[in-house]
Amino acid sequence: MLNVRVKWGKEAFEVPVDISARGASLKASLENLTGVPASRQKVMGVKGGALRDEVLLSEVGLSESKPLMLVGTAESAPRQPTEVLCFAEDTGFQESDQMANGLVNLGSTCYFNSNFCGSFPNF
Repeated sequence: MLNVRVKWGKEAFEVPVDISARGASLKASLENLTGVPASRQKVMGVKGGALRDEVLLSEVGLSESKPLMLVGTAESAPRQPTEVLCFAEDTGFQESDQMANGLVNLGSTCYFNSNFCGSFPNF
């Protein structure tokens, strides 16, 4: 057993590690400590870049004096919306069905309006 220091954000942890285990077991231990799912973890500070799940921990050069850094968020991944969005165009709604509300857009009226307001600022 080896006690490895792991830094995650502003927090630091001492994690007991079995050197004969694989990277996935260290990630599982970190998941229990931090709440960061193993699939969202990136453990830095080992030989060969980031820690991979299938590699043996004895091959990555772990030591008690060399801290590891955990990158990942404990928040859950974004989920698909539960409600299906329905647009007016999808319902067979016709523009002629709506009530007139305000000015009717004639194509380039916004350009005319901006020129009008710029020409007569006190109007």
